[in-house]
Amino acid sequence: MNENIPAEERKNSILVVDDENSNILTLTRILSPIYTVYAAKNGKDAIDAASRYTPDIILLDIIMGDMDGYDVIAGLKNDPKTSEIPVIFVTGLTSASDEEKGFGYGVADYITKPFSPAIVRLRTGNQIKILEQKRLLEETLKRREVMLSALNRAASLILGTEDNDETFAEQLLCGMEIIGNSVDVDCVEIWQNEIRDGESYAVLTHYWFSETGKAIKSDSPVAEFKMNAVQGWEQILKDGSFIHGPVNSLSGEEQDFLNQFKIKTVLMIPAFVQNSFWGFCCIDDCRNSRRFTSDEVDILKTGTYMLVNAINRRATHKAMMEEMNNAEIARESSKAKSQFLANMSHEMRTPMNVVVGLTDLMLEEESLEEETKDSLKKISVAGNTLLALINDVLDISKIEAGKLDLIPVKYNVPSLLNDIVTLNIMRIEEKPIKFILDIDENLPATLFGDDLRIKQILNNILSNAFKYTQSGTVTFGMSCKREGEKVLVSFYVSDTGIGIRENDLNKLFTDYQQMDTEANRSIEGTGLGLSITKRLTDMMNGSISAESEYKKGSTFRVNVIQGHVDDSLIGRELAENLKSFRYQDDKNLVSKRLVRPDLSHIHVLVVDDMQTNLDVAAGLLGRYKMQIDCVLNGREAVNRLKIGKPAYDAVFMDHMMPGQDGIETANIIRSIDSDYAKNIPLIALTANAIQGTQELFFSNGFQAFLSKPIDIMRLDSIIKNIIVKKE
Repeated sequence: MNENIPAEERKNSILVVDDENSNILTLTRILSPIYTVYAAKNGKDAIDAASRYTPDIILLDIIMGDMDGYDVIAGLKNDPKTSEIPVIFVTGLTSASDEEKGFGYGVADYITKPFSPAIVRLRTGNQIKILEQKRLLEETLKRREVMLSALNRAASLILGTEDNDETFAEQLLCGMEIIGNSVDVDCVEIWQNEIRDGESYAVLTHYWFSETGKAIKSDSPVAEFKMNAVQGWEQILKDGSFIHGPVNSLSGEEQDFLNQFKIKTVLMIPAFVQNSFWGFCCIDDCRNSRRFTSDEVDILKTGTYMLVNAINRRATHKAMMEEMNNAEIARESSKAKSQFLANMSHEMRTPMNVVVGLTDLMLEEESLEEETKDSLKKISVAGNTLLALINDVLDISKIEAGKLDLIPVKYNVPSLLNDIVTLNIMRIEEKPIKFILDIDENLPATLFGDDLRIKQILNNILSNAFKYTQSGTVTFGMSCKREGEKVLVSFYVSDTGIGIRENDLNKLFTDYQQMDTEANRSIEGTGLGLSITKRLTDMMNGSISAESEYKKGSTFRVNVIQGHVDDSLIGRELAENLKSFRYQDDKNLVSKRLVRPDLSHIHVLVVDDMQTNLDVAAGLLGRYKMQIDCVLNGREAVNRLKIGKPAYDAVFMDHMMPGQDGIETANIIRSIDSDYAKNIPLIALTANAIQGTQELFFSNGFQAFLSKPIDIMRLDSIIKNIIVKKE
């Protein structure tokens, strides 16, 4: 049958359903040269044939004896195997009400009788094209989901590695294997740049080969080579560009050089540390000639920086440990390591901006199928999970460097609880866990404090509870006690998970520590969450404690001081709605109902050294119908503003760019002798969460800044309050 033919040779299939033999014969004669055609003469046979053959499209007559076309569609929709098959009505009914009724049943299109062969082929062909585009999109989304999941696992494994040479080497190799397998390649190699006598050398520091890679690369790998071994490579990599493609499509010089590595496809991704060229990651396919997709390249770039981050973290730590003689030096080492991690985290966040940004853009499309939306949501969750790992590194760095400040605001307590519950329900996945909320109806409706950091504290604890509990219950409770103008807020999280050994309890709040690592090998995490949680509670003049019985479960208790606002309480009804997960958050509804004004008269310039970042920014701004120009470096932006044509209403500019960065570009723009250049709104785009403070940007000519991945509500606020108000 058709389903046994290889996919690349398979013809699309059509099921024709009509109770008239002449109509079936006519449609078969028109379509069979192009498609595999099945036929059914009544509704029951049509439903059976659709389930048996799962055709790509069904051409369905409306008026038939036993079941009409509407009944057949209802039957198809009831079977998950056939519910998504597009249906084209074949009918002599031509009134608007008939068409309206059909489209109401989910019909894809109409073909009217008598048949025009050209129209039949065109309308059927259009639906086949739509179907193939949908399948391609779904395949792309699944690949993206697989890669992000793999990168999450690799990041958790490597960033949580103990400070031990042998363990680190094993975990790094496992992480490289996970990344390599996610894109079905045979080699992942890390090459570090070394300068000797004024010449650059690429030195192989770490590598992973698949079994196929080992068989093909039977000899020892090449250990080093001069960076100028191939003309132009050194400059290409130092400029931040990739060397990519099937080897047989590259220049003769490149082919001669790469043939010694016995590969068919190469992807060389440069890595930078503090804006200096560090080296590159080489990802090789020894079996197939192909090109990696832009999605694959973006995610592999994040993987490259994660691997380089781990290698340098280990080297930095080891070097500092060798010089340590007292506790003061140890503290300085920790700060130096944290500052380094912060710089590396910027590089890791940048490509994740593309993945998360493009996914969020696609999720706004109302025409997406539910299955596609579900895949996109999974990708968004996976991307944000990886960002959470990176943010853990950033937060510990900021705390140790003394740069993390609490930002107290008035906040709505039910909204806080709803956000926490909504995120953590997703962590249950398929596990038989009951999530119980112990919410007091006498809780204040409003408090004053840093609600974002409270969410972070509770999400860290709840994340662990769901992570280490395979079945049973997870209980989350909150209560408050008024103390003058302050409120003592108490939270607890109790689970029936694996528990913690008694001798591990005193290590719970230590950086990069995971308890019982042998039993928890399959569980993701950096070991930073509880350390951050402890430091945040200390900053709030609060406390955190844990009690546990190994193999039976754990309970964590958090107390923090918040400001009193008024005497209003959440009340019994709202408390019950929260407990039964029926609370509807007005804040979220506002986000979903975001109304973007028509700003087609606004002309903006976007500056970023990565084309994919430009695509994300242009996609988000395009929702406002703006005129958008994009350039890849600061010098081009300066030239455009010097000329003054076209006259832009604002400039969105990346902070970290090779050569001339965003800060330098902004200062040059402000020095141009024109009112236009001195006053045009400049908005910074930054993935640098350590240095990306308001003071840094405001003191260098910017009016606002947006952190990557770009938050659509923050973007909307800047557009309305800076660009629109300027008019």
